[in-house]
Amino acid sequence: MGVFGLFITAFAWAGPTVEPSFDARLAITGWRPGAELVARPGMKIGLWNNPESALFNDTYARFEADIQGSQTALKMGARTTFAPIAWFDLSLHGGWQHDFATFDSAVSFDSADATYGEFEEMLDQPSQAASKGWYFGGATTLKGRLGPTLFLLGAELTHWGIDSAPAGDWLFDRGNELLLHKQNENVLHGNAAWLFPFGFGSVNLRLGVAGTYRRALASEDQLLRAGLMFSLGHGGQRWNHHLIAQAYLIDRAYAQPFPPYLAYQIRFTLN
Repeated sequence: MGVFGLFITAFAWAGPTVEPSFDARLAITGWRPGAELVARPGMKIGLWNNPESALFNDTYARFEADIQGSQTALKMGARTTFAPIAWFDLSLHGGWQHDFATFDSAVSFDSADATYGEFEEMLDQPSQAASKGWYFGGATTLKGRLGPTLFLLGAELTHWGIDSAPAGDWLFDRGNELLLHKQNENVLHGNAAWLFPFGFGSVNLRLGVAGTYRRALASEDQLLRAGLMFSLGHGGQRWNHHLIAQAYLIDRAYAQPFPPYLAYQIRFTLN
């Protein structure tokens, strides 16, 4: 029967529920990525949910359009997520990206070991120009409780193919904060968080540590950030605010861990 056949059989047996879903995020930072707005409208299909089971209290398949915009680029694509149990999910994503020809857009370089500099230095690069390309990949997330704490582990692998106007085979992408090969690049992205929750009526607070790791396999460029994370949820947990402060521990341009990377995100979710 195969995996797909088993999924269809379980889907029919479960008597799924279908409901609209929506995920909107606005992230702001003074560092390389700048500001980014993400909108993901779609539908969520509930599978073999059991409210009394910690393992099966939120199982689903979700299908979404994926629209992301920033001051440097626009992405349009699709994403599908399958969560067979409450603390684990798998997703596939893909789409098209266009980088604008603005003062802080994509910057091209001639070699994979180029030192692209900090934000202010990159504004003076003469090789900035519009570019376009495509991407696709997959991701997995593991989340749950460890005693009184919450943990999250995520891994993503995305393949990029980018055409850019300036000369040079390598391009610095601000969203990934990495030097990428224009035609054939694979980016590994990992993240981890360990949080202590505090409940105050309808408001949930979470405080802990979080880390981010990225590596471009062709250029061998990588970064590692680690630091503190604060999260606040309210409105039936539809509204969430996240604030992170992370030091750059590995990076070609930032040789010192301070000042830290600071970012704020507000997120609204429906189903």
